[in-house]
Amino acid sequence: MTAESKLDEAKFFFKKMLKIKDNYSEWRYYFSAFLCSVRSIPYHLLYDYAKKIDIGLYLNDYIDSKIFRKKALEQNKQDALSFVDWYNKKLIEFLKKNVVEAIIKSRNIDIHRNIAPLESFASLSANFTISDRVKFDSRDNEGRDTRRDKINKKSALPSSDLIEVKPYLPELPGVNVHDACKESLRLMRIFIDEIHQKFP
Repeated sequence: MTAESKLDEAKFFFKKMLKIKDNYSEWRYYFSAFLCSVRSIPYHLLYDYAKKIDIGLYLNDYIDSKIFRKKALEQNKQDALSFVDWYNKKLIEFLKKNVVEAIIKSRNIDIHRNIAPLESFASLSANFTISDRVKFDSRDNEGRDTRRDKINKKSALPSSDLIEVKPYLPELPGVNVHDACKESLRLMRIFIDEIHQKFP
């Protein structure tokens, strides 16, 4: 089943996101891939069931629930009609969940508006002071060595270990994006399982 494969793919990218600690650009690439994978799962379910019920749609055909329903009607396949009607009802419920809606909106921004995901919404915070201790060598009136230190405080770009990246989804203020992604994976697993239980 391709939906299961896509869910595994989304989990793979999510695990990569969790491992990134100091490279925000790399993290964004994995997040973008995660968004595409998780969003495509409902469509893959349609392909899986088009093949399983055999309504004459294949992986190289474009498919959505309207096309699925039209094919099922043309062939008078009641099991296919039962599936797609139930699927549509469940999908509407699923897409109304706050986390899922936020993930999908982020995916649409990423794909259709051609901007880096969450770039505008990431909170980058770093508190740092760089101190340089400068040594001055000199001699006193009697020729003895004297040494004094001066501390210069200056700000500069922080090292990567001082940057704390706190990305949030704009539709879910205060919810860390990792928590939102984890929840969307959990909900997607439930969505797939419910369909498989109803239409084994």
